[in-house]
Order: sequence, then C-alpha cells, then structure tokens
Amino acid sequence: MVFTNVYNPRSHIPRRHEMRATRVKQGATLGANATIVCGNTIGRYAFVGAGTVVTSDVPDYALFMGNPGRLKGWMCACGTRLRFEAEKAQCPRCGTAYIKEGAARIRDLYEVISRNASLKSCGNGLFSPVFLSTHTCTVLRIATTSPRASLKS
Repeated sequence: MVFTNVYNPRSHIPRRHEMRATRVKQGATLGANATIVCGNTIGRYAFVGAGTVVTSDVPDYALFMGNPGRLKGWMCACGTRLRFEAEKAQCPRCGTAYIKEGAARIRDLYEVISRNASLKSCGNGLFSPVFLSTHTCTVLRIATTSPRASLKS
C-alpha cells in the first residue's frame, strides 16, 4: 500500500509545511496496492480493496473499493460481508448484530447497548438493559455465553 503525505507534491518545491496526517483506526484492512491520499481517516474495521485509491474518509466497517474509492457495502469486524434487511444485519459467521445510522454509517449493536444501557441480570442466564437512550435499537435480551453471539429483540 502507498501513503501520500502531501496532497499536491512537487519534486523541486519543498512542501514539508503542507504535510497532512492520515489515520488508520483499529482493525482496518488495507488491500495490496491501495493508495491512501493524505488527510483521510480509515475507520475501525473498514476494508479497503486491493488497488483502491482512497480520496475521502472511510467510515467504520465500510467496504471501500475502486478508483476513486467508493462505499460498496459493509463488513463485520471478523471480515465477513454484511447483508442488511430493514436497517439491521447480523453476521452469519460470528453473530455480531449491526444497525444502520443513515446511508453512510453502521454501528455494532452490542457497542450501542453497552454505551447506552446498564445491564442487569434477569435470571436464566440473560441480561436486559435497564436504560436505553432514545436510540433506535430495542434490544430486550442478550445471551451471556458470548455478548456478541446472538442478540434477540
């Protein structure tokens, strides 16, 4: 992969003062020969395809491909492509659930719950949220064997 450090480089003009930071967040995957133009951020667990030219920020969990790179879909943190139905998806491999927030953002549902709810044991090995903010999710139970394994509504 290639990272640029100046947006408009010229070999005979020093432009060290024009360098821009590029951020690659946790778990991001960058394919072979991907070019990341300076000043952009690659989101958490995003997947940038081989040969992609990234000219804009890449959202968390995004599948980004092409020249210039465009959002082509969504990926689970485990690397499996997600299929959304009614703004929700569950990874067929690891069971992590996701919700869409607009056209260009998704979130791990477990992450949403853990940030917006206090979990309280309700017997028979299940937990239920005591408080949920006005967020769109309405999760009632989470299996305790693996918090990401299965979410039931």
